[in-house]
Amino acid sequence: MASLLDQLSQMTVVVADTGDLEAIRKFTPRDATTNPSLILAAAQIPAYQSLIDEALRSSRKLMGSDAAVEDVVREALDEISVIFGKEILKIVPRRVSTEVDARLSFDTDATIEKGRKLIRLYNDAVSEWMMPAIPHMILYLWTWLRRCFQAALFRWIDYGSE
Repeated sequence: MASLLDQLSQMTVVVADTGDLEAIRKFTPRDATTNPSLILAAAQIPAYQSLIDEALRSSRKLMGSDAAVEDVVREALDEISVIFGKEILKIVPRRVSTEVDARLSFDTDATIEKGRKLIRLYNDAVSEWMMPAIPHMILYLWTWLRRCFQAALFRWIDYGSE
């Protein structure tokens, strides 16, 4: 008899909502989504320490040796999201979505800028892999529907209708 997951997979698309790479490997979803809270939880797992170290090294290099620790850590948070996203893309066959920090949800400009930054970081990662494009999505969270439409319009204008 097929497992519950196998039965569910026949009726819908299975998407992982986690930063735990081993859980994603175990359940082999088609797509995955993650957010800063899930990445923080996954970052506590000792097996992922090398990913955290990579993000901190990259951020320190980008920010310079004179940058304040707080600034380096703030930059590393975006780097960590993209590093985990890259690792997830090695497992899932289609897409990984990376959520913008929900604390930005009342600031349309900051949310759009954060989404653009994450897209740039993902695109930089693509050139490392010599791939023509990366299947990723940036999720915007808004309390007000008007802001959501405004951000979607900006994204469509910037990146096309895909």
